[in-house]
Amino acid sequence: MRTLALSDLKTLVDQVMIEGPTRVVIDMSGEAIAPVRALEYHREQPDIIYIREDGWSLGTPHAFDAVAHNMWVDKWVVRMSRDGVGNWWWRRFGGDEPLTEIKNG
Repeated sequence: MRTLALSDLKTLVDQVMIEGPTRVVIDMSGEAIAPVRALEYHREQPDIIYIREDGWSLGTPHAFDAVAHNMWVDKWVVRMSRDGVGNWWWRRFGGDEPLTEIKNG
């Protein structure tokens, strides 16, 4: 897997902030469904979102983070997380850069 520039990663993050994650994990077996269904039927919304280089993303509540993390551990390029007051932060997956807060607006 090639290393993406931070500007490319930011583009992926911006896309997820607009469109939401592609899928949301709803149980420990790793079942993932559309975000609207996850919220409507399972009351699950993501606290963490992983993004692959191709732009596909997987949201997960904290309870299923390990499941989501392990699904494509070698493919994730970004990890986003929501703090206790609802602000989103992101960093390169596996990177040691400081977290970057996502500014809305």
